[in-house]
Amino acid sequence: MKSLKIITGVGIAALTTALVGCSTNCVISTYAPYQASQTEKLGSTFNTNVIVANTGGMVVNGLTNGRTMLTNNTNGNQTVRYHFTWSSADGSPQGENTPWTPLELTPYATQVIQSVAPNAQATNFQVQVCQ
Repeated sequence: MKSLKIITGVGIAALTTALVGCSTNCVISTYAPYQASQTEKLGSTFNTNVIVANTGGMVVNGLTNGRTMLTNNTNGNQTVRYHFTWSSADGSPQGENTPWTPLELTPYATQVIQSVAPNAQATNFQVQVCQ
């Protein structure tokens, strides 16, 4: 019985951690050729502290290069993490998601983040940036 309580406690702790992670302020910016980029805010304050803009892509040597510009809109350092997911024109997932990458933005600094498609079929991408 004691081990069941410990397992239950560990499960609840893991669930709480997952839910807290989901409640982080995030911005998801989506790119697909020939369509306007779309940005979705998840949380109330993120896009006032760090501006996510100019998401776009271009094909180099047959692979789409995706990029997004991040700007720290505050007078303090802002720490974010980001990752890219790739899909084909029909929405099929392509390759593995890039790993979460931490980035510290100094006051009022702008940084371009980028990723290269895993294959030639990966023409669309989403970049998720979270605080």
